[in-house]
Amino acid sequence: METPSTRIMSTTIIDSAKLSRVNFEVIVTKTSFPERYTVLKYLCDSLYGKVFLANDNRTGNQVAIKCCSLQKMEGGALFDAGQKDDPRKEVEIMLKLQQDHHHQNLIQLVDHFEVDDMFVVCTEFASGGEIFQRITPGIKPVRMVLPGFLQICKGLRYIHQRGIAHLDISLENVLLGDDGVWKICDFGVAHDVFSQQQLNPVGKEFYVAPEVVYTTLRCDEYDPRIADIYSLGVCLFMLCFSFQPYNRPSSNDPAFVCLMKDGVRVLLQRYQLVGTSHELLCLLEMLLSQKPRHRANIEQVVTYIEDLYGNSNNFDNFDSFDNFGDENCTSTRVSQNSTSIQPAAAPSVLSKSMANSASCDHDDHHSIAVEA
Repeated sequence: METPSTRIMSTTIIDSAKLSRVNFEVIVTKTSFPERYTVLKYLCDSLYGKVFLANDNRTGNQVAIKCCSLQKMEGGALFDAGQKDDPRKEVEIMLKLQQDHHHQNLIQLVDHFEVDDMFVVCTEFASGGEIFQRITPGIKPVRMVLPGFLQICKGLRYIHQRGIAHLDISLENVLLGDDGVWKICDFGVAHDVFSQQQLNPVGKEFYVAPEVVYTTLRCDEYDPRIADIYSLGVCLFMLCFSFQPYNRPSSNDPAFVCLMKDGVRVLLQRYQLVGTSHELLCLLEMLLSQKPRHRANIEQVVTYIEDLYGNSNNFDNFDSFDNFGDENCTSTRVSQNSTSIQPAAAPSVLSKSMANSASCDHDDHHSIAVEA
């Protein structure tokens, strides 16, 4: 029987070498980039175009250049949920966040401009890639997970302190910098909590808070910053156990139903994760409560971790998940005869297309009531 300890998150690696030639021909050679930048290679696709690695000839640093088609942007490419990923808005948010301080746990905006038929966004390049891609099999000791997780929390605290909700917190949107620092990226659907703009449900399906999925709260009850906290809890769960807590937020998913009705402790019992520490259980409960009013705010989360373990410099030394193998496990493993919850599809068998799904599917969500 498949168990949480054997369900490993996987991802499809794109062969960028095969794609780089055509992308260079189509975009790079037809775009008049400023002399400041020398484009080196194709990195990946984005919603409105392509992302390239380039040298910043002014500073000598490498940067990520996102080339967005103005035609596609003006055509209003939307997520299914109706929330627009707007590169111009992303630049506006990043400028606001960088107005008085460059926080080390946020990807920094370097430049932005229009050239030919492209809106171009240049950001610092994090060579370590997504934290999601660095997760390895096995249950991780909490002291190996919390240093990086605390960095995510500190970045999110800075964002929240400036009246911004990220709305797409995920391990795909946390990058590892050259110096081992974890950095939050992708502010395309971030929201100014003091604006009067209507806020539609957004986020990757299994990271979003239940009140976002079910949209049962009145506008004056919904705090997108508290929704970020729930997404943070899913990140912590995945960092610790190497699989996501459920397959999708649906009444047809027994793991999700268990989490919503009985809480994280019962869910972990059903997964037979009996060695989970009291401190980790408390932290997960602070983050993954079904009721928004029972979740901690980001300041409380940071304070809780630092009160328990001190500053991140006091944690066990590590800079990646490459050495997170089975030999490091401290929690009791699930036996092969376990009667734990088995979601219809193994949560950890995760394709990039699923991970990057930006819409919140509202089908089959009607039977679970979400309270404020």
